[in-house]
Amino acid sequence: MGCIEIALLDDNPLYAMAFATVIDAYGECRVVSRSQSLPELMEALAEYPPDLIVADADLLDRSLHEGVGGLFDRYGQIPVLLMGFEPPLHLDAMRAAHPNLRFLSKDRTLDVILNTLVYHSSTSNARNRGAGPTD
Repeated sequence: MGCIEIALLDDNPLYAMAFATVIDAYGECRVVSRSQSLPELMEALAEYPPDLIVADADLLDRSLHEGVGGLFDRYGQIPVLLMGFEPPLHLDAMRAAHPNLRFLSKDRTLDVILNTLVYHSSTSNARNRGAGPTD
């Protein structure tokens, strides 16, 4: 399997830079865009759709609740991994709109986070290509 390309959405530039550095260093993943807002992410996705979107759960929850975007309507085929210290308020509604959305707590170990990124993206890519189970 090739390198997994990730679009990163986080409004904290230091966290985003550190996380992107770790993802890039992992070797199986590469951050292809970093955005600090949903409109920035939408622009990045229009230019270059990634294999996976990793988003700050609180930022995405606030943005979608405020009606910004259309992320799930336009890019519903791209898996989304939400990361936060607590699940977002509108997690159930987000999951109903986007079945490829998962939540992972930021307080998990880095190894668990990176392995989840690789597993989630690889299984979603296999489903999108018509291979493997569809559950």
